[in-house]
Amino acid sequence: MELIAFLWKYLIGGWIAEAKGVETATYNGVEALKGYNWFNTAVYVFLALLVFYGIKKLFKKYSIEVDEKFALSLVPWMLLGGALRALEDTATLGLPWKAALFTPFIYFTLIILALGTILIGKKLETTGKTGDFRKTVAAGGTASFILVLLLLVRFGLRNGFNQGVFPLFGVPILAVSVGLALQALASRKFPETFLNSSIGRIAAASHILDGSVTAVSVSSLDYVEKHVVSNLVIELSGTPYAFLALKTAVIFLVLGLMPREGDRRFKILLIIAVTAVALGPAVRNLLRAVLGV
Repeated sequence: MELIAFLWKYLIGGWIAEAKGVETATYNGVEALKGYNWFNTAVYVFLALLVFYGIKKLFKKYSIEVDEKFALSLVPWMLLGGALRALEDTATLGLPWKAALFTPFIYFTLIILALGTILIGKKLETTGKTGDFRKTVAAGGTASFILVLLLLVRFGLRNGFNQGVFPLFGVPILAVSVGLALQALASRKFPETFLNSSIGRIAAASHILDGSVTAVSVSSLDYVEKHVVSNLVIELSGTPYAFLALKTAVIFLVLGLMPREGDRRFKILLIIAVTAVALGPAVRNLLRAVLGV
């Protein structure tokens, strides 16, 4: 019973609360809060590593080329992830759709959809029915993202947009611009690393955007940061902008220590994963701010 109570409090109960759209869920007198804690964060990291390993093996089995063009074809899917999370935030969806769109289940939803598109695209390319499978992957993600974005626009037209947030967009724009300028300078010193690459620039921009949007949301929009690591950084430093500085430094360090030679499949997959966990949340938070949800 102690194990069940522990799992309920720190893992399962949070899922139930999220699915019901409430802050807490109780089972046998044990109350669980929705959101993140150290235990479920560790579980999600472990699951991410398993999924990463499985995808790497799957791509090798089906001879999926993993290069920078492939990574770029997945960017629309990352945007889709953020848009779907924002759609879930509007509280317009009921079960079971809602359950498929919050953490960690949204990652499995996106992986299944994207993998299906990748395999279909590869099959069509192999049989000569289409050209480059990466174009199919990008088209599938782009079409899906536009569809969800239209649903969000409809919600905004019906319920109103939070026009007061638009002047605040200057902070993320400035942060990303300065960050990319610094990356351009750093890439001259380390030209053989992924700092000097298109996917490296997208990864850096994604993390800087995520950090800056979080900083603005917490400092100016009264949002509460729920991720345990970022919340700890904010609490210790006393400012959400410390999280932006930390994310910028970490992503530059990761890209700068990663030479483009060697096992490119592993490195590019890693950069894809690192980009996805930043770009998706950044897009979600931007859309939430605009919609006022």
